[in-house]
Amino acid sequence: MPAARIGRRSFLRSGAATAAALWLSSTGIGDGEPADSPRDVLDALVGTILPFDDPHLPTLAPWAIADRIDQLFGLLASPTFIASLRYFNAASSTASFVGLDAAQRRMYLAQWMLDASDDRRRFYTSMRSVTYFAFYSLPEGWPAIEYSGPLIQRSGVPK
Repeated sequence: MPAARIGRRSFLRSGAATAAALWLSSTGIGDGEPADSPRDVLDALVGTILPFDDPHLPTLAPWAIADRIDQLFGLLASPTFIASLRYFNAASSTASFVGLDAAQRRMYLAQWMLDASDDRRRFYTSMRSVTYFAFYSLPEGWPAIEYSGPLIQRSGVPK
């Protein structure tokens, strides 16, 4: 009987998850109950990435965008993503990301955007991308980007 084959992506994904778990266990970040849930961290990230204080932004709450992120990508079911959120939340020297005020969160996120570490910059870029994608996928967000909706719906052609 031939040996079971594992795809390249599955191999890399499981390898990354294992590496993240080993690294977290060596740092002590993953020990015990986290003070902030992964969902709290995701809500805080979305609330920092999008300019919710801009009057042109529709009345969407950060949690609605985070719901959409999870609906589209299922990231909160990924152990690797949860480990990344925990690391991000705990990496601040003063307090958890969730525990910072809005101005401190923006500064902290800017540090990750400009960090010498490729991993931190990649995390920031990825989170910004999925946040924007989730926001743009909601019809409530379309007026803020001057998008009037899919052409097929506007032309009166049935779905």
